[in-house]
Order: sequence, then C-alpha cells, then structure tokens
Amino acid sequence: MTQRTATRIFWFLTLTLWLPVGFLLPVLVLTQVERGLGLAEIGLVFTAYGLTTVLLELPTGGVADSFGRRPVLVAAAVLQAGMAFIWFASDSYILFVVAAVVGGVGRALSSGPLEAWYVDTIHEIEADAPIRSGLAGGEVTGGLGLALGSLSVTAITFIPGIASDVAVFSTVRLPSLIAAVVAILNAIAIAVLINERRPVGGSVRAAVAEVPVVMKRALDISRRPGPIRLLLGAGVLMGLAFAAVELFYQPLFREMVDNTASATRLFGVLAVGLALASAAGAGVASRVPEGGRIHPGQVGAVSLLITAAAVVGLSLSTTVLLGAMFFIGLYAVAGFAHPFSQQILHAGVSSSERATMLSGWSLSFQVGVLITGLGLAQVAERSGIPGALWIAAGALVAASLLYFAIDRIRVKESSEESALARAEPASGGSLGRPLPDDRSDVQPFDRTDAWDQR
Repeated sequence: MTQRTATRIFWFLTLTLWLPVGFLLPVLVLTQVERGLGLAEIGLVFTAYGLTTVLLELPTGGVADSFGRRPVLVAAAVLQAGMAFIWFASDSYILFVVAAVVGGVGRALSSGPLEAWYVDTIHEIEADAPIRSGLAGGEVTGGLGLALGSLSVTAITFIPGIASDVAVFSTVRLPSLIAAVVAILNAIAIAVLINERRPVGGSVRAAVAEVPVVMKRALDISRRPGPIRLLLGAGVLMGLAFAAVELFYQPLFREMVDNTASATRLFGVLAVGLALASAAGAGVASRVPEGGRIHPGQVGAVSLLITAAAVVGLSLSTTVLLGAMFFIGLYAVAGFAHPFSQQILHAGVSSSERATMLSGWSLSFQVGVLITGLGLAQVAERSGIPGALWIAAGALVAASLLYFAIDRIRVKESSEESALARAEPASGGSLGRPLPDDRSDVQPFDRTDAWDQR
C-alpha cells in the first residue's frame, strides 16, 4: 500500500464515519425537546452518553491496540447504527438514555482506531513521513460527510407529505432511520478497505488480557509532566465548552423560529455550516508547512481565545443571522486548530500506545461532557442558556493557558537542544569530526525535535 492509497482510504472512511452523524446532528436535541424532555433531562441523556464513554474509552483503546483496529471499527459502526435506530423509535426518556448508552459504547470504540491505523500505516511506509496534512485532510472529509448528512436533513423538510410533528416518518424522526442505514454501510466499507498487520494469533481473550498493561502505559504517559498531561487537561475544558454549545444551541435558536419544520430546516443549515466551516479550517491548517515558526501550542492557545469570544457572541445573539455567524465561526476556528492538537499528541506517543492515547484524548473530552450534562444543564435550566455559555467560554480561556504552557515546554526543549548542538563540535574536534579511535564508543548527539518533524 502506498501513502497516497492509505490517505485516500483514511479520508473516505472518515467521511463515511461522519455521514450518519450529519443525519443525526440537526435533530439530536430537537427530537428530545419535541417529545417533552426538559433541559435537565436532556442533560442527563448527555450524561449517560458521556459516562459510558468515560468508562470505556481506555479499555476499548487497549483492545484496538492489542487485537486490531478493523474489528473494533466495525463493531463501533454497528453500535452507531443501533443508537440511531433506537433514537428513531424512542418516545420516552428511558429509551433516549438507552440509545445514549449504546452510542457511548460505539463512540468509545471509534475514537482512536481509524486515526491510529492511518498514522501507523504511513510510518510503516516511511518512518519520518509528515502526517499533519493527511490528518487535516481527514478533518476536511469528515466535515464534508457531516455537511452532506445535514444538508440531506434540510432537503427532507421540503419533501411533500412528510409531517413536521412526531409521526413515525416525520422531519424529526426520519433522519435517524437514514443514519442507521448509512452506519451499516460504513461498517461494510471498513471491513473491505482496512488492511492491517496486528499480532499473530490474537484473540479476544488475549486482547482483553493485554488491556490492563496498555492502559497502565497510557496512564503513565498521561501522568508525566509535559505536553501530554497538559493536552489532556485542556481536553476536559474543551469538552465542557463544546458540549455546552452542542447541547444549548438548538433550544437557543428554537426560540427564534416559528415551528418544528422551520427549526429542523434551520438546524440542518447550521449543521452544514458547522461542517463546512470545520472542513475549511482544517483545509487551511493542511496548507501550513510543518516546522518553521508556527508551533502547535501557540496555534491552539490563540484559537481557543478566539473561540471563547465566539461563544460569548453566541450567548448574546438575538437574531438567527447573528447567532449563526458566531456559531459557524467558532467551528471554523476549531477545525483549523484541531490538526495542531493531533500533532502534539502523536509526537508524544509510540505506535503501540497510539490508539490508547487517542482514546485518552477523547476520554478527556467526555469528562467535560459529563460536567456539562450534570452541571451546566442545571445552570441553564435555572438561570438561562446565556449564563451557561459564559461559563463555557471561561473554560476555553483556561484551556488556552494550558496550550501556552505546552508552547513554553517546546521553547525550553528547543533551547536545550540548541545548547547541546553548539557544544557538540567541541567534543569531536573543531569541525565536529569523529573522535579518535580510543573514544569511538562515544556517539555524537542525535535527537529529533518531535515538535517540528511530525
């Protein structure tokens, strides 16, 4: 397999992974609102999803590293289909919770294996091959898949004879059924296209037995002082903030429109805008040369400050147009910044731990989702959505400080390497020639700066 082939497969499967999400997103909260759930109950549904994901993120990442990425991804797609179908059929709070649990398991399984497969495949072909442009391309195709699904939901609202209430085949329910079908097709595509070399003789029992070892290594990495620990801390804060935006934007905009059909149409348009903006941001990031003067920590920090300002703007919006500008803008910035966060993460882990740490990165976000579901939903119910969004903006500002700290670590490491590089010629002669034979056991210093090379 060539790098180009691996990249195309990664992009295509990322698109098919996000396509069913595109069908669900415009009606995810609206479905619950239209069936009588309040913000606190919807928050508890989010909590069920987040808690399931939190409990399973690292174990499922360990299974992917030990047993193989393809079977885990196939199982994730099947569970995603199950969640979508239950969402389609749900007419009670309990069924929504069940759907959220099923979706949480699927999310935990899918959070790292595809990206880990891609990075490992590229590095098997060429050890030092750059990955940021490929990962950013995945962000673009994922955004396109999300946009295509959401645009289809908007189109559904114009089909004659489709009811706009809670009938079985309505503008609120039908997108979930289509999402279930698309997720099954995604499972088939994964089974056909992904080819990997995993440990010979692997079995489910052996993979499960290996999970505690992989998890321990991942937790050891996350506890070390350095970029990974700071990145995971920022992930919690970003998860809190983006979960708040995704939980509250539909009730916020619902108050600005007249009826359910109009709301569904609007949310489809907003989801398309979200997806295209995120894809455009990632596309811009893919054009930024790796190395040079632009560093991941700096980009992440500044992007989070801009995103925080957009969240504040959204909370103050009183018209659909103004709110849509802030909503779409914050996802454009997030799409640009995400590949740089991926670059930080991949630079700090080995191949055998990659899927597990990607699950750890996703886990940090899900912890933030839990906080939003348990805490911010209650704040919004009692004090209003704008106040909850201001708290989310504050979390993004705090996360930006952690990214600035990551960049300070990079600057310190670069300074130390420069000092060692300047000292190296003195240990091997004035021109850095090999040491005399009686010192041939001493090797010249050779260290790659992961921040600029990956």
